[in-house]
Amino acid sequence: MTACISAVVWLPVRAQEFSPVVNDRVESGADDIPVIPQSEERRGGLELGAVISAAYSNNIYLSSSDPTADLVVRIGPSVAYTHGDSKEGEGGFIQVAYRPTGVIYADNHSDSRVDQSLAVAAGWRGKASELTYTGSGQMLGNATPDTGSQTERVELANEIRGAWMAREKVSAEVAVGGAQTVYDSPDLVDSGLIYGEIAARYAYSPKTEIGMAYRAGRLEIERADSQTIPQVTGSIDWKPREKIHVKLEAGVGFRNSGDDTNATPVLNGRIDWTPREGTELFPSPGRFPRLAMGSRWILRPRFRC
Repeated sequence: MTACISAVVWLPVRAQEFSPVVNDRVESGADDIPVIPQSEERRGGLELGAVISAAYSNNIYLSSSDPTADLVVRIGPSVAYTHGDSKEGEGGFIQVAYRPTGVIYADNHSDSRVDQSLAVAAGWRGKASELTYTGSGQMLGNATPDTGSQTERVELANEIRGAWMAREKVSAEVAVGGAQTVYDSPDLVDSGLIYGEIAARYAYSPKTEIGMAYRAGRLEIERADSQTIPQVTGSIDWKPREKIHVKLEAGVGFRNSGDDTNATPVLNGRIDWTPREGTELFPSPGRFPRLAMGSRWILRPRFRC
């Protein structure tokens, strides 16, 4: 179990949540606060701030055999620039953000580190269509489920996505993108992914959206054969109550590495409950299931550079 209480203060601007993309369709459920501003309010110009959080985890290295508990404090000053409106209206927009994050362990001092994150989003929106580019680069040192220990690496991601509102409730999307992971350790293998995606979404009601997506990709792995990885998924985004939000995705994926093809189910889900503003409770399933709980206090002084 991971319990988290976060204090988020933007100085001298306003605190806000961030996302590495303009419109998240899939959430990882991670505790990290992303980089590019995503606020309900229209904002522009230069924004400076800081993110401060503290969390207790009973398995900071995501190890299946030797779990280690510790209190983790994160301090991340941020700078972001926004021009144009990424949510409403017509025309172009661009967003750039950078944040170094100091990660401090209360007991395991030698594993403290500084992560780096840079994100860019740019696009154009018309009356019934939208074209968006998103890109990010990160220098990270946190543990991963695959390694079970802290892992120094560089992660790069880029995507171009086009959307067209065919009817009032129906939209179609086309996307191409890629991602790359490069490890510092020579004992770990680097990898890169290139993919294309087509999707259709239908707003069944103001509280419910359903979708269908097909993605085909090619995974290049160092010192191993490349793999093709197509998958088909269906999704539902449902908000039955003001304080409850349900996101479900299910489908099937295939891995073809030449003579061998494996089919695996694709299952993702998240249920968020917001008992009061600033507090969220949600189960976070995965290889290491946990229940995450957090509180966030936001300071919003009315100042803009």
